[in-house]
Amino acid sequence: MTYQSQATEKKNASRVSTSILTVIGGFLLVVSTVIATLGISNSITSSRIPTEKTPTATITTGIVEQKINASLIAQPAAIIDVGAEGTVTQKGVAKGGIIKEGGIIGVVNERPIFLAQGAIPMYRTLTTGATGKDVEQLQSTLKRLGYAVSDAAGSYRSSTAWSVAAWYSDRGFTPVDSGGGTLARNAWGQAAVPQRELVFLASTPANAKTACGITGAQVQGPLCSLETEKREYVIKVATGLTTDAKKLEGLTVHLALDKVISAQVGSEKTTADADAQNVPTDALDSDDNANASSSTGDAASGSDADQYRYFSLILPEKKTLPRSSDGASATIIARSSGKKGFLVASVALHNNGSNDSYWIETTDETHVPVTVGMCYEGQCALTGDKIHSGMAVMLPKSAAPTTESQE
Repeated sequence: MTYQSQATEKKNASRVSTSILTVIGGFLLVVSTVIATLGISNSITSSRIPTEKTPTATITTGIVEQKINASLIAQPAAIIDVGAEGTVTQKGVAKGGIIKEGGIIGVVNERPIFLAQGAIPMYRTLTTGATGKDVEQLQSTLKRLGYAVSDAAGSYRSSTAWSVAAWYSDRGFTPVDSGGGTLARNAWGQAAVPQRELVFLASTPANAKTACGITGAQVQGPLCSLETEKREYVIKVATGLTTDAKKLEGLTVHLALDKVISAQVGSEKTTADADAQNVPTDALDSDDNANASSSTGDAASGSDADQYRYFSLILPEKKTLPRSSDGASATIIARSSGKKGFLVASVALHNNGSNDSYWIETTDETHVPVTVGMCYEGQCALTGDKIHSGMAVMLPKSAAPTTESQE
C-alpha cells in the first residue's frame, strides 16, 4: 500500500468517527431536552394541584351574650299649656327657651306669669287664710328661692304674704291683693298670687315648646306650652321578643348613645301608664324597631300596644341622659356567659356522648378536655387547663353544632 493510500484511508476513518460523534451528541441533546421539558411540565402540573388543608378554628376571648333589640323612649315628665287672657305687653320666653323655678314665663297686661314646682295645678288665687297642698307648694318654692317663710306648712299667713310681695317686687312687679288691687309696702301682709299669675309644673326647669308671647299679641286661652326638662324613660320591645315579661325585669340594658350607658330594665308598664307618660300607643313606622327580630312583622296590626311592650328604665344613681336620647337603640342582655373568658366555635367541640364531657383536638392531634359554658349563635364559652387565646384546634370531620344552650 502506498503512502497516499494509507493517508486516504485514515482521513476516511476520521470522517466516520466525526459523524458518529455528531449523531451521538445530537441524540444526547434531544434526550436532555425531552427530560428537561418533562420536568418543567411535571413541575407546572404539580403546582396546580391544591394542597389539602386541615380545617381549624381558633380560640379567642370575649363574652357570649344573648341579646334582645329594643329602643328608648324619652318623654317629658309633664307637659302643660299656660293659659292667659289679654294683651302680651312684654316678649315672653322664646321657643326652646329654658325657664327656671321662680322665672317669668310671659307678661300679659303688664302682669307676670311665674313658674313654680308642684304636682297640684294652680286652680285658685292663693291669699291669706288659704290652706292646702298648693299653699305648701308655693311656700316650698319661696324657700328654694331664698325667701323666709315662718308660717306653718300649707297655711297662707302674713309671713308667706310678705315673701310673695318681696318676690314680685324683686322682679319689677307691684304686689297685689286677692282682688288684684296694688299694695303699698306697708300692706304687703295682704299680698296674694292671682290664679293666672302662677303655673305649677311637676318639675323644674321647664322648656318652652312654643314661644310664650309676642309683644302686642292678643291672647284668649293658651299662651304657650311647657314641658319639663326632666325626662321619663321607657324601653320599647317588640312583643314577639318578650314571651315572659317578668324575666326581663332587672336585666341589664345597654343604651347606644355617645358612649354606651348601662342601666336596668324596670317593671312593665300598662297602656294606661304609657298614656300618662305620653308614650305613643298608635301604630308606629316599622323603622322604629328596625333591628328587631323578623317575628315582629307577625304581630297583630292596629294598636301599637299589641306590637310592643313597654318597660320602665332604671338609670344608675345621679345618671342623666341627653335630650337627644329619644329613639336611641337599646340592647337588653337576656343571658350572658359572665366575665370575659375563652370562646370557640361550637362546631370545634367534640363530645363522646355525655352532655358534660367535651374536648377539643389540637393540630398535633392531642385531645384536651374542656368545660363548656353558655353557647349562643355558634359561639361557646369554655374553660380548661391547657387552652389559651390564639390556640388552633381541629374541627371534627363531620362538624355539627353542639347543643345551643349549655348552662
